[in-house]
Amino acid sequence: MEQTRKDVLKNRFLYHKPTPEVAAKLTEMRAKFNELAAYVVDTCPESDMLDAAIEKIEEASMWAVKSIVVDCPVAE
Repeated sequence: MEQTRKDVLKNRFLYHKPTPEVAAKLTEMRAKFNELAAYVVDTCPESDMLDAAIEKIEEASMWAVKSIVVDCPVAE
């Protein structure tokens, strides 16, 4: 059965509780993004572009996390 757009949207905005295995992956992923952000801060001069780079790393981190947890069960 094909999901309707409303079903897809509903699923996007529900809380998906990560399993312990997924939680471990998320912890590792966040650490890697933190490493990247620290490297960028240490390497680049203070500027608006640095601020934008940090914001984009944060955005990429959020999308990466969501891409993993969206397949986890919806919390009751």
